Amino acid sequence: MSLFRVPLLAAIVLLPFSGPSAQELPDTAGAHLRRTWQIVRRSAPDARLVEISGKTDSSGTVQCNAFAPFQDGWRFTFHSQKTQEYWLMADCRGRSAGPLKELRDTQARPLLPIEGAFADSDEALELLASFGVSLDPRKYKVPPKRPFTMKLSALNDPHFPSVKPVLWTVSIGRSSFLIDALKRVQFDPTLYGVDPEDLLPPEEKARLEANLAQRPKKRPGTFTALSDLEKARALAGRKYPGSQLMAIEGFVDAWGGSPCVGAGDGWAYYFLDPATSGFAVLFACKGDVGPGAVTRVPVDAARHQPLGDRFVDSDAIADKLLAKQPDAMHEGMGRNYTRHGTLRLLNYKAPPYSDPALSRTTLFWVLDLGSTRYTFDARSGRMLQAKE
Repeated sequence: MSLFRVPLLAAIVLLPFSGPSAQELPDTAGAHLRRTWQIVRRSAPDARLVEISGKTDSSGTVQCNAFAPFQDGWRFTFHSQKTQEYWLMADCRGRSAGPLKELRDTQARPLLPIEGAFADSDEALELLASFGVSLDPRKYKVPPKRPFTMKLSALNDPHFPSVKPVLWTVSIGRSSFLIDALKRVQFDPTLYGVDPEDLLPPEEKARLEANLAQRPKKRPGTFTALSDLEKARALAGRKYPGSQLMAIEGFVDAWGGSPCVGAGDGWAYYFLDPATSGFAVLFACKGDVGPGAVTRVPVDAARHQPLGDRFVDSDAIADKLLAKQPDAMHEGMGRNYTRHGTLRLLNYKAPPYSDPALSRTTLFWVLDLGSTRYTFDARSGRMLQAKE
C-alpha cells in the first residue's frame, strides 16, 4: 500500500515522444514502455519494472490528456535494488511525466520485478474475450469511457518459490479476472504445481475445515476405490494379458466408501482387453475381487485413454465435496450423511470441456448425486464444476 508520493526537487518533467508520431501507436501499456524506462534510469540506473496500471476502454488503451499523464495515463512503478527506492512514471500518448519517488509502507509485501515477454494490455483483453468474458461495459453497468482497471505485476506469494507468475488483474464493475501475462491463459495455479485451495485466505480455509468437521468420523472399514485396486490390476493381468485400466465406477457414501455387500459387488474396474478389443470388468468388495454382472460400460475406447497411476482416492473426493457443500449428502428429516451417489473415474484423450479453466484437464472424477453432477480434477481432488 502506498503511503504518499514525494516529487523530486525539480518540477515533474513532461517529455514528448521523440520517435514516430504518438498517434501511430495505440496507447497500450507497452507502447512507450522502453522510453519511459530510459527516463527513470537517469535517476536510478538499476531501476527494474515492478508494476503497470491504468484505466482503459475495451481495446486496452488509455483515454487521457497528453498534458496530464498522471491523471488518466499509464502509471509505471520501478524499483532500485541498490537504493531500495520505488520510482513512478506516467505516460499518455507518448508524453511522459516523472520520475517521482514513492514512499511505501515498510510492512507491505515488496513488489517483484516483472520478467519475461508479457502480453500487452490490448492482448490481455483479447485473451479475456476469447475465454468467453464479455467486454461490453453495459453488462457490468459501468460508464463506457474507461471501464477497465488493469494492473500488471508479479505475484509475490510463498506458494510460488521459484517461478513467479506475471499477472494482469482486470477489474470491471464488481468483476475481476486474472490473465497469466506470460503463458497467455487465464491464471491457473496448477500450471505452477500449486493447488488453488492453498491460495485461499485463512478465514476461507477455516470455513472449509469447519464444514468438513461437521461430518462424523470415518466409519471403520470404509472401502474406497483404491482399496483393492492393485488386486484388481493383478487379476486382470492374469486373466486378460496386456489389458489396461480405463475406468473405475461405484456407488459412494459420504465418506467416499462403497456400501458393497460381497463378491461381484462394489467398485467396478473396466479394463480394455486387447484379445477381444472389448471391455473386461472386475468388481472388488472388501478384499473379494472377481467378475460381476454389468448392464452398461461407461467408457468408450474412441474417447478415453488408460487412467495411468496418478489420481486421488474416492474418500478425498468426498472430503472436497463436503468441505464446499456440507449438506450435499443429507436426505432431510434428520437423515444426514445418508445419501449415495455414483462416482466414476475417466481419462479423456482430449480435454472434453470448452471452459478455459478445464481446457488442459483430461482426468476427472465425476459424481452424480441426485440431479447434480459434480466434476473434480482427479489429480488434486479439486472441485471444478457443479451442474444441474
